Amino acid sequence: MILYFTGTGNSRHVANKIARVTGDPVENITDHLRKDDIGSYHSNKPYVFVGPVYAGRYPKVMTE
Repeated sequence: MILYFTGTGNSRHVANKIARVTGDPVENITDHLRKDDIGSYHSNKPYVFVGPVYAGRYPKVMTE
């Protein structure tokens, strides 16, 4: 499963490119946060997190 956060669309573009190669589903982190959907998730394959890096860090929304 590929989870991404994007402000401008660049991370979404990268997440979709990775998904085309791996065949994994893509999920927008912001969509889950808006629905207050922060339950547990399960994947048989590793999770891939895609997001921008600002000053050497992921945005706060990704680390919380």
